[in-house]
Amino acid sequence: MTDGPVTVSFINGPIINEARQVFQDWATQTIRLWKGALSADFNFEIGPIPHADGLGKEIISKFTTDLNTDSTWITDSNGRDSMTRKFNSRPTWNLTVYEPTAGNYYPVNAFIATTDIVTGYTISVNTDRSQGGASLADGSVELMVHRRLQADDGRGVGEPLNETGIDGNGLIIRATHRVSFDISNAAASISRRTALADLMWRDNFRYAALVNGITPSSFITAYNVSFSGISTALPKNVHLLTVHAQGPSSILIRVSHSYEVTEDSTMATPASVSLKALFARSKLQLSSCTEMTLSGNQPLATAPKITYNVTGQGSTTLPVIPSFDPIQFAFTINPMEIRTFMCTCSYTS
Repeated sequence: MTDGPVTVSFINGPIINEARQVFQDWATQTIRLWKGALSADFNFEIGPIPHADGLGKEIISKFTTDLNTDSTWITDSNGRDSMTRKFNSRPTWNLTVYEPTAGNYYPVNAFIATTDIVTGYTISVNTDRSQGGASLADGSVELMVHRRLQADDGRGVGEPLNETGIDGNGLIIRATHRVSFDISNAAASISRRTALADLMWRDNFRYAALVNGITPSSFITAYNVSFSGISTALPKNVHLLTVHAQGPSSILIRVSHSYEVTEDSTMATPASVSLKALFARSKLQLSSCTEMTLSGNQPLATAPKITYNVTGQGSTTLPVIPSFDPIQFAFTINPMEIRTFMCTCSYTS
């Protein structure tokens, strides 16, 4: 991407330290370390990618360490489960490798990480949008952030991937990678919290502070920074995924557990939730709740039961109807579960 040395300038301050990199006039990156943060922000701007030389270009962001990762890494599945990936390998069939690069790229919706098999140290990268990612060498992870091709890649589109944008010059990509480095369980916890963080609010506040000189105290004075539609905090490992009105007196609520079983000794444990307590002092009052299927289109109790035979694990009949307190609308949610409820409600002004 660069024919010469990268230009780097440093800015240090009491709240933030920055390293500003210029690879080309169309490729720049700012690395930010915030005081007290558990991760580093890599903010980049790529494009328009030049194409006058007739060559296609694929721009990646690559992070390299000396970790011994046994050619193994993880990516998320739609921001939920971690999927183990192995270089040039598939878990259920013998792979013949024809595309050593493309054949090892996987979708990354929220995070990618790789762990040292001896020390347990992990490098994790959170994305703010869906990208392709891989680990093509031990200790490294990379993400495809932009590309512009000059010929059809033979993948069915029937034309080159050469989006020119409204001005005809090509697309500009502005995005952020948040990178953390820690022992594996701590890294998983940091990555989960980062994925769930209110990135828009945080980035807008930081932008206002940088551009307009707004201090935290003046921001708090000028804006309403504390508002909640709920009465009490959820457990730290639980996320209120959906609160969606279905009509004047009904509302769909989804609650999800943010952690997988092995990710954290404290956070990756069952949690107790009471929907009645959650909305006890809010303007939304719940009078009854029925647990639904994930899609919310039918009560869970009436969903057809299907028995699955899993090799080596015997038979399992789904769905399993979990316990639910119909008085307090209370339940236990286990790691990686999502529970969905249709509730009748009323609103007070």
